[in-house]
Amino acid sequence: MRLEFHDHDIKNPTDADLARAIPDGPPPEDWWMALERDNGDSLDADEDGEGRYAPSFVEGGKYHVSTGPSLTPAEMRAMATLYMRNDPAWRARSTWKLFEADHTVTAQAKSLLDWSMAPLLIPIAVILVIVANILGYSPIQYLPGLSWPFPPPFDSTAARVIICIFGGIGLLVLGAAVAKFVEVRRARRWPSAHGRITRSESGFQTGDSDSAPEGKLVARIAYEFTANGRTYAGTRVDLGENTSPDYVPAILARYPVGKLVEVFYDPKDPQKAVLERGVPGFVASGLIAFIGILGFFAGVALIFAFTGFDLVYDAFPRSTPIVMLPAAFVAFILFSIFLSFWRKHRAAASWPTTIGQILISDVRIVRSGDARAHAPLVEYGYRVAGKDYKSRQIRAGTSAAGSESYARGVIANWPQGAQVNVRYNPKNPFEAALETRMGKTWLLALFGGVAALIALLASGVL
Repeated sequence: MRLEFHDHDIKNPTDADLARAIPDGPPPEDWWMALERDNGDSLDADEDGEGRYAPSFVEGGKYHVSTGPSLTPAEMRAMATLYMRNDPAWRARSTWKLFEADHTVTAQAKSLLDWSMAPLLIPIAVILVIVANILGYSPIQYLPGLSWPFPPPFDSTAARVIICIFGGIGLLVLGAAVAKFVEVRRARRWPSAHGRITRSESGFQTGDSDSAPEGKLVARIAYEFTANGRTYAGTRVDLGENTSPDYVPAILARYPVGKLVEVFYDPKDPQKAVLERGVPGFVASGLIAFIGILGFFAGVALIFAFTGFDLVYDAFPRSTPIVMLPAAFVAFILFSIFLSFWRKHRAAASWPTTIGQILISDVRIVRSGDARAHAPLVEYGYRVAGKDYKSRQIRAGTSAAGSESYARGVIANWPQGAQVNVRYNPKNPFEAALETRMGKTWLLALFGGVAALIALLASGVL
């Protein structure tokens, strides 16, 4: 017999160990317990969120959950004691049913796949036909009664270059999307096994050994499951890549330590496993947004390819379009980035504060190809509403790297072990900052203003 609860792992437990695992009073937040026999069967329990205990058990590889009321500490101890003594009377302490996983995510994945593949294939086919025509191999000309449907301007050199550039980018993105949806289709046929969450905590994304750990928040989820008589461990939640930090609180809440889950695994390689077979919503929405932005700029470029600068001269007769348009575009991009940072800093300035402590204060080398820079790494811990959090954001939504002297100057303000005031987002305490000042971010507005002035001068308005 083996008893596990939180960080404790006790072989051949005693009644005193059970009393320590199940104390009087409400269980602590995220409490869980597993009393496991040598054959893999186990009696499990976790807190129900209302100060009582919710039992469950595994028998012959099948999970069962209690359908009766949650138990008091004394009732939970009595059940666990009977189970530990192999007394079958433990089962009568509650009513049970076979655990059935929630397949909502899987159903969404099926719907997303079935309906989204066709729209994806349509633009791919169109782009392929356009590229084939540019190369002189128009498949439409071989169909009776049909000819190339686009107007003659598409035969110009400028139009062909634009179509090749934007079409190539579109093909790469759509190809990656199709590969992801194919992966989802394959995963739909994976078998499932019951498992248990063994780790659920926030952490930070790290790069390779030569790059600095990023400050991006990630959910570190680990789970164990049994397939084909062997026990496997997994860490992947879904088939998405690089999940947004905004989803971390929801993932941690959905998969607390000790929770019973259904794990989907590749029968050819059970080490490839996920908890959710669907594609996260932000993947599909991001793809649609990217295609829309790409199509917009492609359309603008084609208009100028067909008409030259006639439209610009009609609006600004004294303009120099070749200077005005790039300068206006640069100004728009810089001001957009600045406003995004400004909104984040303004919001952070109104966040409540709590006391925190600097856990790490160091300089790391960031590499990009042959180039290298030094980045300050400041990690701090803080407590909100009785829960511990960590962050690596010095300023809300921004990070920077530069010379070694710059990085060391930054960490000098935040020595390891120092107590600091931490501002945190009350709606998402994982999001925090040590500073709210803009710093050199104002340079974006300055350079944007210079670009806007150049655009105005080139327009002939001034």
